[in-house]
Amino acid sequence: MYLTEAEARQQICPFIFYCVNDSGVIQWQQSAIMTHQTCQASDCKMAWRARQDGKGFCGMAGKPTGWPDEEE
Repeated sequence: MYLTEAEARQQICPFIFYCVNDSGVIQWQQSAIMTHQTCQASDCKMAWRARQDGKGFCGMAGKPTGWPDEEE
């Protein structure tokens, strides 16, 4: 799906996650809670692919296809 940067930054990134505990910080010998981070859009160092029209997509899974309302 092609998104603007603002739309992308509201999506959860399945590739970026970190551990926190109940108090919100990582501490030694405490149980961790896995937390996902939102998409970094053009700040992403791995996958963001931008188009000329200002929209883009996450390239980790390849180019999006099969969206009839989206043009190539």
